[in-house]
Amino acid sequence: MPAASYGAYTEDGYQLDEPSPEAIGVLIAELNHVDNTFVTFHAAGDDPVWYALASFRGDDIYEIEYRDVRKNEHRYSRRGDASTVSDEIAQWIAVRDN
Repeated sequence: MPAASYGAYTEDGYQLDEPSPEAIGVLIAELNHVDNTFVTFHAAGDDPVWYALASFRGDDIYEIEYRDVRKNEHRYSRRGDASTVSDEIAQWIAVRDN
């Protein structure tokens, strides 16, 4: 079942409810090393049960942190391509169930 309710929050203050896979791609592509180094996607609510955090490390390196407390999942990955990062995050979010 797809994620029921979630949002995206960037370091530079942009917020987007229920971003589509295409919007996730744009948010990742807009990361930079000056003033927008990360974007967080998480379940709605005051105490979200899952999140994915993508950070731009420079030199086309992205670090992604995934956490789902209900499934005792906490892992990291590193990727060198914004498109791969956005696809991976969109797929991970698609199988979350709030």
